[in-house]
Formats: sequence, structure tokens, C-alpha cells
Amino acid sequence: MRGIGTFASSPQGPLLVVDGVPDREINNIDPEDIESFTVLKDATATAVYGTRGANGVILINTKSGKIGKATINAEVNSAVTEFTYLPEFLDAPNFMTLYNEALQVRGREPLYTQERIDLHSSGEDPDLYPNVNWYDELFNRFGSNKRVNVNVSGGTEKARYYLSAGYFNEVGQFKRDNIQNFNSTLKLDLVQFHQ
Repeated sequence: MRGIGTFASSPQGPLLVVDGVPDREINNIDPEDIESFTVLKDATATAVYGTRGANGVILINTKSGKIGKATINAEVNSAVTEFTYLPEFLDAPNFMTLYNEALQVRGREPLYTQERIDLHSSGEDPDLYPNVNWYDELFNRFGSNKRVNVNVSGGTEKARYYLSAGYFNEVGQFKRDNIQNFNSTLKLDLVQFHQ
């Protein structure tokens, strides 16, 4: 919205007002529950909210029930995630060969012997002469996320209702060691309710 407009001891981000209630956490609002939002900045924010609006104000109005029979909506989303870009890395033998070449171009003695380079290439003793691609060892190629949202709305002229429940799950790309007797998977589970 804008740069920092307050001193370090004050809140640095914009003020979030949800249905007229200030200081709500934006991470606790399901996007499916938002009906409209407005961004106030500069004089419009400070005129209404004073110094609390110095970094701008985000006004969010959530959905409300509409007169009529109960309406049930359900939405399920699933996605696959992966690294945007990973460079191709050299393996150990190629690194050692190129390192020796760089030293020789500068008139220096090679650091790695051809025998040692061959031992890394052969893989006969991976503990003493490893050749490991750590990205393949530590990361899965893909991660995943799932989002489920169910809401019910309706009502009469005297009473209207809107109930919503959401669930979000994301599993990262770190591999889990199969010999562990505990689950070390990096993941996020988020459950949200709105009424």
C-alpha cells in the first residue's frame, strides 16, 4: 500500500478492519468468506482511523445470509507444487576435474588425484568417496496442497444466517526418512469457521 509511515514501536502494517471490527488477523479469514474489500490510504485512512491508519487501512466485508431457502455450497481444490527453478549441479567427479583444470590454468598443481576422482566415480565406497546429489536426497520432486470449503446460507426477513467451514492442508517437499519412528513431515493444517 505504501512505505512505513510510523515509528518502529508502532504497528508497521496496514490496519485490518473486518465487518467493522479492527485488528483482525488476515490469515484467519478464508477468501471464500469475503464479499468485498476496500483499501484506504493517505488522508482517507487517517481521517477515519487516526494514527492507527497511518500505514493504510483494509476494510473487509464478509458474506452474510440472504433471504430464502438454505443454500449449501461446497468447493474442493487440489494443487501440486514444485520448485520454480533449480540449477543443474555438478557431481563430485566433474567438480574435482574442473577444479583441477582451473588450478592448472593458473600454473598451480592439481588438488585431486585421478585415482581419487575415479574412486568417487565408481561408487565402490560411498562412505569414504561420496557422490551425492543432496537435492534428490532431501527433497521430493513435488509437494501438494488441498483446500475444502463448505458454507450454508439462507434465512427469513427476521433472521438470516451464513455458516462456513474451511480446511487447508499443505505438505512440503522435504523427504521423510522411512526409518524414523516419528513423523517429521513439514506440513500445515488450518481449519477455519465463520458465522
